Amino acid sequence: MAWTTLVNSTTIDAPSVNNNFYHVALGSILPLGGSGMEATTGVYDIGSSTYRWNNIYATNVNLSGSMTVSGNVTVNNLTVSGTLTVSGNQFWRVLAIAEITSATDTIEFTGLSNGQYMFYAYSYKTITVSNDCFMTFNGDTGSSYTYYEINGIWNAGIGGYLTYGLSNAQYIPPYGPAESVTGPVGNYFACINISAIANNYKMVTLKSFSYCPAGSVQSMKILGGVWKTTTALSSIKFDANSSFNVFQPGSKFILFYKS
Repeated sequence: MAWTTLVNSTTIDAPSVNNNFYHVALGSILPLGGSGMEATTGVYDIGSSTYRWNNIYATNVNLSGSMTVSGNVTVNNLTVSGTLTVSGNQFWRVLAIAEITSATDTIEFTGLSNGQYMFYAYSYKTITVSNDCFMTFNGDTGSSYTYYEINGIWNAGIGGYLTYGLSNAQYIPPYGPAESVTGPVGNYFACINISAIANNYKMVTLKSFSYCPAGSVQSMKILGGVWKTTTALSSIKFDANSSFNVFQPGSKFILFYKS
C-alpha cells in the first residue's frame, strides 16, 4: 500500500488519505521513516530513559542485541543462546566441578576472588581416627580460624551422643568426626556456604552428613566459622591431611559462585 506525501497548497483525495492511515495502522506496526515512510530498522526508540511506557504485554519477545533491565525480572522459562550477563545480584552459576578419578589427599580450587561461594560435596573417603579433613583459604594454615560446631553422632556399639564447642584452629573441619573407626571407606555429604566480602572477615556456614559402614558410625555436623583476615580470597583447599586419609575415585565437588 503506497504512502502519499502531503504537499502544502495542494489537494488530495480521501482514499489517498485513508491509505496513509492504513499504511501506519494495519497489520504489524513497523518503524517507518524517510520521505516515503518506508520500513526502517534500528533507528527509532519506543519511549526514552526519561519518558517511559508503563507496561508492555506481549506473547513473545524476540530481541536482537542487548537488553538492559533496571528492577526485577520474573521469568517462567528462560532460554539463552549465547551469553547472558547480569549485573547486580547475579544468579548462582557453576564455577567448577571436580570429580576424582584417582585417589588423592588434596583438592584445591584456585584463581578465585571475593564473592559468594557455595559447595555441594560428595566424598567417598577413607578415614583414620587421628586425621580429619581440613578446609583452608589461600593456603593459610596459621591460627586464623575460629568456628563453633555441633556434632550429632551415632555409633552402633555405644548409641548416640552430641558434641559441641568453640575452637580456634589452623583450619575449618567440613565433616563430622570419624569416631573410633580406623581404615574403612565412608560416605560424606556437605553443603558449604562461604561469604568473601572485600575488607571483611570471610564467613563460613556448613551442614554435613557422614556415614561409615564399618561400625555403622553416622554423624551430622552444623558449623559456623570465620577466617579472620580481610585478605581477598584466592583459593579454597580441602586437605585429607594424611596419605591414609584420602578422597577415593567417585568423589565430587561442585562449586557455585555469584558476585
